[in-house]
Amino acid sequence: MVGVMVLMADFAAAQPVVEVRRDDNGVGELGLSWRKDGPLNPSADGRIRAELHPRVTAITPCSPAHLAGLEVGDILLRVDGRDTREGAPFPHAAPGTRYTIEFRRDGETRKVELVVGPQRPDPPQPVERRPVGPPSDWGCESEP
Repeated sequence: MVGVMVLMADFAAAQPVVEVRRDDNGVGELGLSWRKDGPLNPSADGRIRAELHPRVTAITPCSPAHLAGLEVGDILLRVDGRDTREGAPFPHAAPGTRYTIEFRRDGETRKVELVVGPQRPDPPQPVERRPVGPPSDWGCESEP
């Protein structure tokens, strides 16, 4: 399975912004945007490593990320046991892909499971502030 990612540069902040869009098994929805802050450095094995872990910058209401309880400002530490400073935290976006996410919020480390959902035709606009609010406030169903 080969993932396809879109790499965009946020030239105003001179930092990379990466979002997984799709992979060979279909288009799925995570419902979050994230950003790696700090300088990017090559590691001993040739991979690029950010100095800091990615931070959630937006959550789409009723998305898998919202239903899992992620919030804007959460710091993604590990995804499926992998350090998020190396590579893309979410390499596959096929519906049904499961991720165990360890993150930090307000100095406390937490863990949630996120299941990539199908792409919705008209999802709500992403929310770039915290708190996004509970799914019930948005009229979300239990499954995105």
